[in-house]
Amino acid sequence: MNPCDLSMIIVNYNTRDLLDRCLASVFAATRAVSFEVIVVDNASSDGSAAMVASQYPQVRLICNAANAGFGAANNIGAGAACGRHLMLLNSDALLITDTGAHLAAILDAHPDAGCIGPRIELMSGAPQPRSFGNAPSLRTLFNDTFLLSSLAPGSSLFPGIYAHLPEGRLSQVGWVSGVCMALPAEAYRQAGGFDPVYFMYGEDMDLCLRLKKLGWNIYHIDDCAVRHLLGGSAKTDDTVVRNSLMQQRHFLHLLGSVMSRPGCALARLLIAAGLVVRIAAGCALAAAGRKSLLLRTSLARLADLASARSLPCA
Repeated sequence: MNPCDLSMIIVNYNTRDLLDRCLASVFAATRAVSFEVIVVDNASSDGSAAMVASQYPQVRLICNAANAGFGAANNIGAGAACGRHLMLLNSDALLITDTGAHLAAILDAHPDAGCIGPRIELMSGAPQPRSFGNAPSLRTLFNDTFLLSSLAPGSSLFPGIYAHLPEGRLSQVGWVSGVCMALPAEAYRQAGGFDPVYFMYGEDMDLCLRLKKLGWNIYHIDDCAVRHLLGGSAKTDDTVVRNSLMQQRHFLHLLGSVMSRPGCALARLLIAAGLVVRIAAGCALAAAGRKSLLLRTSLARLADLASARSLPCA
Protein backbone atom coordinates (compact mmCIF):
# COMPACT_ATOMS: atom_id res chain seq x y z
CA MET A 1 0.00 0.00 0.00
CA ASN A 2 1.10 3.57 -0.68
CA PRO A 3 1.95 5.59 2.44
CA CYS A 4 -0.61 8.15 3.61
CA ASP A 5 -0.95 10.71 6.38
CA LEU A 6 -3.64 8.97 8.38
CA SER A 7 -4.86 5.40 8.84
CA MET A 8 -8.34 5.27 10.35
CA ILE A 9 -8.93 1.97 12.15
CA ILE A 10 -12.46 0.89 13.08
CA VAL A 11 -13.06 -2.28 15.09
CA ASN A 12 -16.50 -3.82 14.62
CA TYR A 13 -18.48 -6.49 16.39
CA ASN A 14 -22.10 -6.98 15.33
CA THR A 15 -22.83 -3.28 14.74
CA ARG A 16 -23.53 -3.43 11.00
CA ASP A 17 -25.97 -0.52 10.78
CA LEU A 18 -23.91 1.68 13.08
CA LEU A 19 -20.76 0.79 11.15
CA ASP A 20 -22.52 1.78 7.91
CA ARG A 21 -23.36 5.19 9.38
CA CYS A 22 -19.84 5.56 10.76
CA LEU A 23 -18.17 4.81 7.42
CA ALA A 24 -20.55 7.09 5.55
CA SER A 25 -19.63 9.93 7.94
CA VAL A 26 -15.91 9.24 7.51
CA PHE A 27 -15.99 9.48 3.73
CA ALA A 28 -18.34 12.47 3.77
CA ALA A 29 -16.29 14.49 6.29
CA THR A 30 -12.67 13.65 5.51
CA ARG A 31 -11.20 15.99 2.92
CA ALA A 32 -7.96 17.72 3.89
CA VAL A 33 -5.74 14.71 4.60
CA SER A 34 -4.60 11.65 2.69
CA PHE A 35 -6.08 8.66 4.45
CA GLU A 36 -7.05 5.03 4.38
CA VAL A 37 -9.78 3.22 6.32
CA ILE A 38 -9.21 -0.20 7.86
CA VAL A 39 -12.13 -2.12 9.34
CA VAL A 40 -11.24 -5.03 11.60
CA ASP A 41 -14.28 -7.24 12.04
CA ASN A 42 -14.30 -9.45 15.15
CA ALA A 43 -16.19 -12.42 13.66
CA SER A 44 -19.54 -10.60 13.49
CA SER A 45 -22.62 -12.68 12.75
CA ASP A 46 -24.84 -9.83 11.51
CA GLY A 47 -23.46 -9.42 7.99
CA SER A 48 -21.16 -6.54 8.86
CA ALA A 49 -18.25 -7.80 6.76
CA ALA A 50 -20.45 -8.41 3.72
CA MET A 51 -21.89 -4.90 4.05
CA VAL A 52 -18.43 -3.35 4.10
CA ALA A 53 -17.23 -5.43 1.16
CA SER A 54 -20.23 -4.52 -1.00
CA GLN A 55 -20.85 -0.89 -0.04
CA TYR A 56 -17.33 0.34 0.78
CA PRO A 57 -14.88 -1.40 -1.57
CA GLN A 58 -12.29 1.31 -0.83
CA VAL A 59 -12.07 0.08 2.78
CA ARG A 60 -9.39 -2.44 3.73
CA LEU A 61 -11.35 -5.19 5.48
CA ILE A 62 -9.70 -7.58 7.92
CA CYS A 63 -11.91 -10.43 9.17
CA ASN A 64 -10.87 -12.14 12.38
CA ALA A 65 -11.86 -15.79 12.87
CA ALA A 66 -12.95 -15.04 16.45
CA ASN A 67 -13.74 -12.03 18.63
CA ALA A 68 -10.26 -10.85 19.56
CA GLY A 69 -11.49 -7.95 21.67
CA PHE A 70 -11.18 -4.20 21.08
CA GLY A 71 -7.50 -3.68 21.88
CA ALA A 72 -6.12 -6.75 20.13
CA ALA A 73 -8.20 -6.00 17.02
CA ASN A 74 -6.86 -2.44 16.92
CA ASN A 75 -3.35 -3.86 17.15
CA ILE A 76 -4.09 -6.02 14.11
CA GLY A 77 -5.35 -2.99 12.22
CA ALA A 78 -2.33 -0.91 13.23
CA GLY A 79 -0.02 -3.66 12.03
CA ALA A 80 -1.57 -3.40 8.56
CA ALA A 81 -1.66 0.41 8.47
CA CYS A 82 0.44 2.56 6.15
CA GLY A 83 -0.25 5.97 7.71
CA ARG A 84 2.18 8.22 9.56
CA HIS A 85 -0.58 8.66 12.10
CA LEU A 86 -3.30 6.36 13.35
CA MET A 87 -6.85 7.36 14.21
CA LEU A 88 -8.82 4.79 16.20
CA LEU A 89 -12.57 5.24 15.89
CA ASN A 90 -15.47 3.34 17.43
CA SER A 91 -17.98 1.84 15.02
CA ASP A 92 -20.76 3.63 16.93
CA ALA A 93 -19.21 7.07 16.40
CA LEU A 94 -19.86 9.65 13.70
CA LEU A 95 -17.57 12.32 12.25
CA ILE A 96 -19.34 15.67 12.02
CA THR A 97 -16.33 17.67 10.78
CA ASP A 98 -13.00 16.84 9.13
CA THR A 99 -11.81 15.39 12.43
CA GLY A 100 -9.07 13.24 10.93
CA ALA A 101 -7.36 16.15 9.19
CA HIS A 102 -7.69 18.31 12.31
CA LEU A 103 -6.16 15.73 14.64
CA ALA A 104 -3.35 14.87 12.19
CA ALA A 105 -2.47 18.55 11.89
CA ILE A 106 -2.23 18.91 15.68
CA LEU A 107 0.02 15.85 15.90
CA ASP A 108 2.28 17.39 13.25
CA ALA A 109 2.36 20.72 15.11
CA HIS A 110 3.12 19.06 18.47
CA PRO A 111 5.88 16.48 18.08
CA ASP A 112 5.65 15.74 21.81
CA ALA A 113 2.08 14.47 21.39
CA GLY A 114 1.77 10.73 21.79
CA CYS A 115 -2.01 10.78 21.64
CA ILE A 116 -4.80 13.28 21.18
CA GLY A 117 -8.52 12.90 21.71
CA PRO A 118 -11.30 15.17 20.45
CA ARG A 119 -14.40 16.27 22.32
CA ILE A 120 -16.78 13.29 22.54
CA GLU A 121 -20.42 14.28 22.23
CA LEU A 122 -23.63 12.38 22.79
CA MET A 123 -25.99 12.28 19.85
CA SER A 124 -27.80 15.26 21.41
CA GLY A 125 -24.63 17.33 21.09
CA ALA A 126 -24.02 17.41 24.85
CA PRO A 127 -20.52 16.43 26.01
CA GLN A 128 -20.17 12.77 26.95
CA PRO A 129 -19.16 12.28 30.59
CA ARG A 130 -15.99 10.38 31.45
CA SER A 131 -14.32 10.82 28.08
CA PHE A 132 -10.97 12.21 29.31
CA GLY A 133 -9.28 13.01 32.56
CA ASN A 134 -6.35 12.62 34.92
CA ALA A 135 -4.15 9.67 35.74
CA PRO A 136 -5.65 7.39 38.42
CA SER A 137 -4.30 7.89 41.92
CA LEU A 138 -5.69 7.67 45.45
CA ARG A 139 -6.30 11.42 45.35
CA THR A 140 -8.23 11.43 42.08
CA LEU A 141 -10.14 8.29 43.07
CA PHE A 142 -11.07 9.83 46.45
CA ASN A 143 -12.29 13.02 44.76
CA ASP A 144 -14.45 11.03 42.36
CA THR A 145 -15.84 8.67 45.01
CA PHE A 146 -17.00 11.47 47.28
CA LEU A 147 -18.14 13.70 44.39
CA LEU A 148 -15.63 16.46 45.17
CA SER A 149 -14.53 16.63 41.54
CA SER A 150 -18.19 16.89 40.46
CA LEU A 151 -19.07 19.58 43.00
CA ALA A 152 -16.03 21.64 42.03
CA PRO A 153 -15.54 20.91 38.32
CA GLY A 154 -12.31 22.28 36.92
CA SER A 155 -10.86 22.94 40.38
CA SER A 156 -7.15 22.21 40.74
CA LEU A 157 -7.82 21.28 44.38
CA PHE A 158 -10.12 18.37 43.57
CA PRO A 159 -9.01 16.74 40.32
CA GLY A 160 -10.78 13.51 39.46
CA ILE A 161 -9.94 10.58 37.23
CA TYR A 162 -12.76 11.85 35.01
CA ALA A 163 -12.57 15.50 33.98
CA HIS A 164 -15.84 17.44 33.99
CA LEU A 165 -14.74 20.54 32.12
CA PRO A 166 -12.04 21.10 29.49
CA GLU A 167 -9.16 23.28 30.59
CA GLY A 168 -9.03 25.04 27.24
CA ARG A 169 -9.11 24.56 23.51
CA LEU A 170 -6.04 22.31 23.64
CA SER A 171 -4.92 20.91 26.98
CA GLN A 172 -2.62 18.25 28.35
CA VAL A 173 -4.46 15.50 30.20
CA GLY A 174 -3.75 12.09 31.70
CA TRP A 175 -5.82 10.02 29.25
CA VAL A 176 -8.44 10.27 26.50
CA SER A 177 -11.24 7.96 25.42
CA GLY A 178 -10.74 5.18 22.89
CA VAL A 179 -14.00 6.26 21.23
CA CYS A 180 -11.71 8.40 19.09
CA MET A 181 -8.00 8.92 19.54
CA ALA A 182 -5.20 9.80 17.16
CA LEU A 183 -1.57 8.81 17.65
CA PRO A 184 1.68 8.96 15.71
CA ALA A 185 2.25 5.46 14.37
CA GLU A 186 5.71 5.57 15.92
CA ALA A 187 4.30 6.29 19.39
CA TYR A 188 1.85 3.41 19.05
CA ARG A 189 4.70 1.08 18.07
CA GLN A 190 6.93 2.27 20.91
CA ALA A 191 4.19 1.54 23.43
CA GLY A 192 3.50 -1.86 21.88
CA GLY A 193 -0.08 -0.89 21.11
CA PHE A 194 -2.93 -1.90 23.37
CA ASP A 195 -2.32 -4.48 26.09
CA PRO A 196 -4.44 -7.50 24.98
CA VAL A 197 -5.20 -8.34 28.63
CA TYR A 198 -7.89 -5.66 28.30
CA PHE A 199 -10.49 -7.40 26.16
CA MET A 200 -12.66 -4.29 26.25
CA TYR A 201 -12.66 -1.23 28.53
CA GLY A 202 -9.65 0.32 30.25
CA GLU A 203 -7.27 -0.23 27.35
CA ASP A 204 -7.38 3.45 26.36
CA MET A 205 -6.36 4.70 29.81
CA ASP A 206 -3.66 2.02 30.07
CA LEU A 207 -2.18 2.96 26.68
CA CYS A 208 -2.11 6.66 27.57
CA LEU A 209 -0.36 5.94 30.88
CA ARG A 210 2.28 3.84 29.13
CA LEU A 211 2.81 6.56 26.51
CA LYS A 212 3.36 9.07 29.33
CA LYS A 213 5.97 6.78 30.86
CA LEU A 214 7.77 6.78 27.51
CA GLY A 215 7.91 10.58 27.53
CA TRP A 216 4.98 11.37 25.24
CA ASN A 217 2.29 13.88 26.22
CA ILE A 218 -1.47 13.28 25.99
CA TYR A 219 -3.73 16.03 24.66
CA HIS A 220 -7.45 16.76 24.56
CA ILE A 221 -8.93 19.24 22.10
CA ASP A 222 -12.34 20.72 22.80
CA ASP A 223 -13.19 22.46 19.51
CA CYS A 224 -13.05 19.28 17.43
CA ALA A 225 -15.79 16.73 18.10
CA VAL A 226 -17.19 13.33 17.22
CA ARG A 227 -20.69 12.10 18.05
CA HIS A 228 -21.05 8.84 19.98
CA LEU A 229 -23.99 6.51 20.44
CA LEU A 230 -23.14 4.97 23.80
CA GLY A 231 -23.01 1.20 24.08
CA GLY A 232 -23.44 0.23 20.46
CA SER A 233 -22.59 -3.38 21.28
CA ALA A 234 -24.47 -3.53 24.61
CA LYS A 235 -28.03 -4.49 23.72
CA THR A 236 -29.51 -6.08 26.88
CA ASP A 237 -29.55 -5.43 30.63
CA ASP A 238 -27.49 -8.57 31.17
CA THR A 239 -24.87 -7.26 28.76
CA VAL A 240 -24.77 -3.91 30.56
CA VAL A 241 -24.16 -5.65 33.90
CA ARG A 242 -21.53 -7.95 32.42
CA ASN A 243 -19.73 -5.02 30.79
CA SER A 244 -19.84 -3.09 34.08
CA LEU A 245 -18.07 -5.98 35.82
CA MET A 246 -15.49 -6.12 33.04
CA GLN A 247 -14.84 -2.39 33.37
CA GLN A 248 -14.29 -2.73 37.12
CA ARG A 249 -11.96 -5.71 36.82
CA HIS A 250 -9.88 -4.00 34.16
CA PHE A 251 -9.70 -0.82 36.22
CA LEU A 252 -8.40 -2.81 39.19
CA HIS A 253 -5.81 -4.42 36.93
CA LEU A 254 -4.75 -0.97 35.70
CA LEU A 255 -4.41 0.31 39.27
CA GLY A 256 -1.96 -2.51 39.90
CA SER A 257 0.36 -0.97 37.31
CA VAL A 258 0.43 2.46 38.96
CA MET A 259 0.00 1.76 42.70
CA SER A 260 1.67 -0.24 45.44
CA ARG A 261 -0.20 -3.15 47.04
CA PRO A 262 -1.21 -1.00 50.07
CA GLY A 263 -2.37 1.69 47.65
CA CYS A 264 -4.44 -0.84 45.74
CA ALA A 265 -6.04 -2.04 48.97
CA LEU A 266 -7.04 1.53 49.83
CA ALA A 267 -8.32 2.01 46.29
CA ARG A 268 -10.56 -1.05 46.62
CA LEU A 269 -12.01 0.37 49.85
CA LEU A 270 -12.73 3.67 48.09
CA ILE A 271 -14.42 1.86 45.21
CA ALA A 272 -16.51 -0.15 47.69
CA ALA A 273 -17.56 3.05 49.48
CA GLY A 274 -18.65 4.53 46.17
CA LEU A 275 -20.68 1.43 45.35
CA VAL A 276 -22.48 1.61 48.70
CA VAL A 277 -23.52 5.16 47.83
CA ARG A 278 -24.73 3.99 44.41
CA ILE A 279 -26.69 1.14 45.99
CA ALA A 280 -28.43 3.59 48.33
CA ALA A 281 -29.31 5.77 45.34
CA GLY A 282 -30.57 2.72 43.45
CA CYS A 283 -32.76 1.70 46.37
CA ALA A 284 -34.24 5.19 46.48
CA LEU A 285 -35.06 5.00 42.78
CA ALA A 286 -36.62 1.55 43.21
CA ALA A 287 -38.73 2.79 46.15
CA ALA A 288 -39.99 5.60 43.93
CA GLY A 289 -41.06 3.06 41.32
CA ARG A 290 -38.37 4.07 38.82
CA LYS A 291 -36.71 1.24 36.94
CA SER A 292 -32.94 1.61 36.90
CA LEU A 293 -29.93 -0.59 36.28
CA LEU A 294 -28.00 1.38 38.89
CA LEU A 295 -28.99 -0.90 41.77
CA ARG A 296 -28.41 -4.14 39.88
CA THR A 297 -25.01 -3.15 38.47
CA SER A 298 -23.81 -1.71 41.79
CA LEU A 299 -24.79 -4.83 43.74
CA ALA A 300 -23.06 -7.04 41.15
CA ARG A 301 -19.93 -4.90 41.24
CA LEU A 302 -19.76 -4.89 45.05
CA ALA A 303 -20.14 -8.67 45.18
CA ASP A 304 -17.50 -9.07 42.49
CA LEU A 305 -15.14 -6.71 44.29
CA ALA A 306 -15.30 -8.95 47.34
CA SER A 307 -14.81 -12.17 45.39
CA ALA A 308 -11.79 -13.99 44.06
CA ARG A 309 -13.05 -13.48 40.51
CA SER A 310 -12.11 -9.83 40.54
CA LEU A 311 -8.68 -9.22 39.04
CA PRO A 312 -6.24 -8.45 41.88
CA CYS A 313 -4.04 -5.41 42.15
CA ALA A 314 -0.52 -6.75 41.95
